[in-house]
Amino acid sequence: RSKADRAHGMGYCGPNRPFQGRQIDSAVLFGYAGGGLGTTAPYYPSVEGVLNLDGTNSYVQLPPLNIDFSQGFTIEAVVYYNSFSSWSRILDIGNGAGSDNILLANVGQTSNLALSSMIGGSDKQVAAVNAIPLNTWTHLCATLDATGKVTLYVNGSMVGTGQSQIPRNLLRSNCYIGRSNWGSDGYFNGKIANVRIWQR
Repeated sequence: RSKADRAHGMGYCGPNRPFQGRQIDSAVLFGYAGGGLGTTAPYYPSVEGVLNLDGTNSYVQLPPLNIDFSQGFTIEAVVYYNSFSSWSRILDIGNGAGSDNILLANVGQTSNLALSSMIGGSDKQVAAVNAIPLNTWTHLCATLDATGKVTLYVNGSMVGTGQSQIPRNLLRSNCYIGRSNWGSDGYFNGKIANVRIWQR
């Protein structure tokens, strides 16, 4: 990114995608006016910008998000699970526990993959059974369309579908990678890269 971008967030930069003209093979946190806030070295050479999360207390807190998802959204990430902690999150954005959360997680301590969209504390979840492998890099994707229909993909193959609900258009202040908004849930144990959430 250049200083003219005037953007902020998290990006992943590799040899073919320099950051401000510098070759950085890692994740980059960037602030307003494109200023780099820091980097983290990759742990897996074929996946750029890997977050190594210990399953105990490591996570990434994102800035508050005020995005209109009224036409739906897509969430994707490349993940490597070491183990399945209870309801460990890939992504959880909301305003606390049971407060307009959008989350992508494994169900309980299982390999089931779930997307949950909440209106206030009312949850409508769609899950795919035995969808997530352990100890291997896996691309996960969840889409929610303008009718609330959810489709779940693993490595490009559809593994589940069902009906959820369109989230409300509001500011979500508690936004995490690798951590839940619920204190009783586990932290993600493994590696996460290339987390993206898109408006439709």
